[in-house]
Amino acid sequence: MPEVRLYTNAVMWENQEICPKNGYEVVERRVDGPYDRVHYRKRLP
Repeated sequence: MPEVRLYTNAVMWENQEICPKNGYEVVERRVDGPYDRVHYRKRLP
């Protein structure tokens, strides 16, 4: 199934509010070096 993936820094709370409202779901949250990132995906029809 095709999908769009993106990530944002965990301190960007505005993005964490916007993504779910636009159909993205959290896939995982992980620390990548000095960055705490939240990974999202949106499945396409």
